[in-house]
Amino acid sequence: MSPTVPFLDLTGMTSAVRDSVFASWSELVADNRFVGGQVIEDFESRWAAYCQTPFAVGVANGTDALELVLRALDIGPGDEVVIPANSFVATAEAVALTGATPRFADVDPDTLLMTADCLDEAITARTTAAIAVHLYGQLADMDALVAVAQRHGIHLIEDAVFGGMQQFASLRKLCARFLKLLECTLAGDGFNTPHACGNAALIDDLQ
Repeated sequence: MSPTVPFLDLTGMTSAVRDSVFASWSELVADNRFVGGQVIEDFESRWAAYCQTPFAVGVANGTDALELVLRALDIGPGDEVVIPANSFVATAEAVALTGATPRFADVDPDTLLMTADCLDEAITARTTAAIAVHLYGQLADMDALVAVAQRHGIHLIEDAVFGGMQQFASLRKLCARFLKLLECTLAGDGFNTPHACGNAALIDDLQ
């Protein structure tokens, strides 16, 4: 008799965080503060400290975080924002919600990430920003993307929704100059971490 392989089994993945999640959920239910409150404030301060940035703002989802960052940069009608052509629809949706136009850039065929050359080729006279998206646990070459963005005088937003929580060399240098979006989810399409869960827009330096 052949063994049965379940179509979906998240038990092993979630067992490491089950107890702490249930304990936190029980506290939240007892407190009845599902929007804002001390839990969110604690998450914001801990997430900002982890990412070595002055501020983190908790939001409902990654789309909201991207849209808020774009609006904070005064991006809107008449502007183009370069995004990877293979990113999730929410990346383009956030741009469209501001009234700006998503401009799709090609990606590297091996990593499926937007490279500096891909970004350079996609920039036009109307381009005011670009969104670098870390995908499939891989990190885009931020140093090279920063160089292109600086040469063209455009904003660079970093979307780490699917990039995991890896540390990389350019993070500290970017924190002083750019806006970041990071999202982590406890289970499902995101990644598992006992340290934090939620969505946050990280604001480093907004002039």
